[in-house]
Amino acid sequence: MGYRGGGTTVRRYVRPWRAATPPAPTSTHPPTVREATGWFLRNPANLEPDDHGQFQALTTACPQLAVLRLHVRQFAEMMMHRRGQNLETRMNAVLGDNLA
Repeated sequence: MGYRGGGTTVRRYVRPWRAATPPAPTSTHPPTVREATGWFLRNPANLEPDDHGQFQALTTACPQLAVLRLHVRQFAEMMMHRRGQNLETRMNAVLGDNLA
């Protein structure tokens, strides 16, 4: 637009403003269905810290998923400890929550 100075002069002039601006936020992509399903089915102790944080945020944002998380965890505990006699109680608890 008619400025006849050099680019270096402009960069020096603008540098203080660039240093004062906060960095652009990093965009976090929503988890895929496959990622979320994997978080539900894995032992929480085996999740990576980043995955654990995203899983926590997901279940905090959706109360139905938080309930589902609890049911999946309880079912896994029942299976690991071979408590098949509790299956009917577990099934009734799941049906009683009226999840979609």
